Amino acid sequence: PVGSTSVSLLGFHGLFVRVNATDGVLAADGARGGGGDPRARLWLSRHGHGKVSLWADGHGYVSAQPNGVLIADREEIDDWEKFDIAHDEENGTIAIKTFHNLYVSARQGGSLLAIAPKVDDWERFRMVNSSATPSSEALSGNATASAASRGLEEEEEEVEMEEERDDDQEVTVNPHASVFSELCMYQEGTGGRGGEDRRAPVFVKLWEWNYVDIARECREYLGPNGFDAVQVSPVTEHKRGSQWWTKYQPVSFGLSSRSGTAEEFREMVAECRAAGVQVIVDIILNHIATPCQAARGHPGDNESATPCMGWNGSTYGKRRISGARGWDAARPELFRHNPGHPLSGICTVGAPSYLCGSLVTTDCSCCKCDLYGLPDWNTELQEVQEIHYKHVEELYDLGVTMLRVDAALYEDVGQTSRVLNRFPWDYVYMEWWGE
Repeated sequence: PVGSTSVSLLGFHGLFVRVNATDGVLAADGARGGGGDPRARLWLSRHGHGKVSLWADGHGYVSAQPNGVLIADREEIDDWEKFDIAHDEENGTIAIKTFHNLYVSARQGGSLLAIAPKVDDWERFRMVNSSATPSSEALSGNATASAASRGLEEEEEEVEMEEERDDDQEVTVNPHASVFSELCMYQEGTGGRGGEDRRAPVFVKLWEWNYVDIARECREYLGPNGFDAVQVSPVTEHKRGSQWWTKYQPVSFGLSSRSGTAEEFREMVAECRAAGVQVIVDIILNHIATPCQAARGHPGDNESATPCMGWNGSTYGKRRISGARGWDAARPELFRHNPGHPLSGICTVGAPSYLCGSLVTTDCSCCKCDLYGLPDWNTELQEVQEIHYKHVEELYDLGVTMLRVDAALYEDVGQTSRVLNRFPWDYVYMEWWGE
């Protein structure tokens, strides 16, 4: 591409990034001194807001796929073909972040995947001038890599200066145009029922606020100042405790929680909507709470099997909840378990890897596992889907128009959509980490 710079990327394990001649997939498998290999040569182009793209001769632009694979097969540049470069001046390395908010990682064995939520050794690369084979000094992180990195920084500064000069020019704004946000990349101008409601591009999160204060904030500040939506913490009854994470361990689908009573929640939604502020609820359809100490290992199948007490008095036990509404009671068979052992989960997922035998999470390899040991709803079952449906139906009927879906990364997309897509939500976004 015109105006691009020829570079090669050297990974932590001393191997160059190369493009597979057959399918265009990138891998960190080029031998030391392989910077002169044509397959290790990439053409770096700069774009606005510090974005760069990479072109591979004979293949196309490098694209970051949602499953972490990097492949050079695109003729044009879109979101997946743009990357952020983070410079570490202390050791002369760079890190490459994709549109999916994950860093490119050179794995042991030569694979190259954009799956890392943060930067560690495997996510650090040395950028060297690929017009000539790098010297041994370059391979150990000296001037050639640093110079290439410095050159990119200087060029980015020039682009930023040009953008500042452009910002000084008078711009005509179409008030009816759709909103474009670099954070969301795309924002429709209208939505909601019939697609005629104006979209809400400005949200505020009042996490851990109580409902009375949220209602007052909507009435006195958010509405009058043009905020379009407020996000609240999970609203269902949860296990007892003052820690923030207790709200992410539901024990029923009752709407009384540490933030207030069900009536206070209803009044808050009504007041916010009256002030012109929509309400985003953080919903949890992935799991229920872990049992209290008295219920752990309890084999019973009667009232004594639910000795734990939730925030509003609902009882629960090991992989079972008594519920607060009647329809939200759940026995162990409604959670994923080993055949013949309903009190035993299939697998567990959590720190540090958050993986389940696969290098990626996008293949739903963790969808049947208990996140941090939290009993995992078997969303394949119609009975479970109906319980979840009644919960989101109540939220929608009360005036909730937007959702954040907690732990969505570990839920089956099709099963979740069968519940959520029954209602014309104005906006839904998923927790997908590294978030």
